[in-house]
Amino acid sequence: MIKLAFSSVACPERTLRDVAALGESVGAQGVELRTFGSASTNFACDPALSDPAKVAKLFADAGTQICCVSTSCRFDEPVAPAVVGRLFVDTEKEVRAAKYAIDLASELGASHVRVFGFESPAGVSLSDTTKVVVERLVKVCDHARNRRVSVVIENGGSYATATDLAALIDLVQSPLLGAEYNMAVAHQAGESAANGVNVLGDRLWIAKLKDFRGALPCAVGEGDMACHEAVRALVSARFNGWAVYEYDRAWLGGDTGQPVGSAMEMIRDSFATICRWMQEMGAGFGTGGRSPVRPVAVAS
Repeated sequence: MIKLAFSSVACPERTLRDVAALGESVGAQGVELRTFGSASTNFACDPALSDPAKVAKLFADAGTQICCVSTSCRFDEPVAPAVVGRLFVDTEKEVRAAKYAIDLASELGASHVRVFGFESPAGVSLSDTTKVVVERLVKVCDHARNRRVSVVIENGGSYATATDLAALIDLVQSPLLGAEYNMAVAHQAGESAANGVNVLGDRLWIAKLKDFRGALPCAVGEGDMACHEAVRALVSARFNGWAVYEYDRAWLGGDTGQPVGSAMEMIRDSFATICRWMQEMGAGFGTGGRSPVRPVAVAS
């Protein structure tokens, strides 16, 4: 059954204690914690900035599972010139960052670490980019062995669809690599949710749901993305992984010119809509914690 989670990009200025309280208030079964590494100060709720044991206990006490540590790691840096370029370019930088995130996730008790492909640079063929992406993904997945952590790759850039993700996963040939399928990105690339879910099959471990009204992020069901279709595709496929709602408040800045909803409001309303749709489709919820959606007011 589907388990509902939210991404901490909804509340970058909040502490981890606040995020745990938010998860408890909205009835989230899980949370995807965004990290930029131990040296970053981008997010107050970056799990790399706190003691992992304390963070794990904080969320366990709140009844909210840390389902994923989400990174910005990407593996598309070209090696130029070939072979010799490895002497001049730090081709392992993103691999090291992903390995660090895997170790962090292991200490937090998180089941997944999110990474990207991402994009073929100008003048470099997609096949050449794919070779270096796969080479680095193999190293990352090898590091995840015996750490009770799996790697999920999210679609975007030159790998925007489920078909693109499936091809990468097949090339890496690791049981520790699956997909975090961003359905909004796939929709914008012209791929239907039903087709994407079908293509990924059991390689789909996390489904990401987000909605936009024009260029502004909003609650699920209030914007232009095919969110109802996405939920129906997951229900029809009997998906039993995490569905993560991502409200991109962290990237909005202060000059949108439009009112922006609070994290609590957006997550609560999105969960309520997803739950209603699932109930109408005759589906239930996963057992990753409490029953989702408890409308308790909380500052966000």
